[in-house]
Amino acid sequence: MVCQRCPVCDGRGAVPAGFYSAVGVPYWSTSSAVPDTCKACGGSGIVWHEPAPSVGHIPQQAQPCHAEAAQQAGALNVVLNAAATT
Repeated sequence: MVCQRCPVCDGRGAVPAGFYSAVGVPYWSTSSAVPDTCKACGGSGIVWHEPAPSVGHIPQQAQPCHAEAAQQAGALNVVLNAAATT
């Protein structure tokens, strides 16, 4: 398995409030300052997938993650999510 930074939330683990309910509209507004959890990565900021079997290399944006980098991203998301709720 390889991982990459989530392309939906750009590795933040959260999206602006109302992001998922605003599908198909050019803009939206919300009165909530609390961000929504990213559904693509489940709030981790990282998405995992199988490498393409027919390609001899892994694309630049999908380099294998090291456990330490994945843990740091998870810890950063915990801090960001805690800051967003205070």
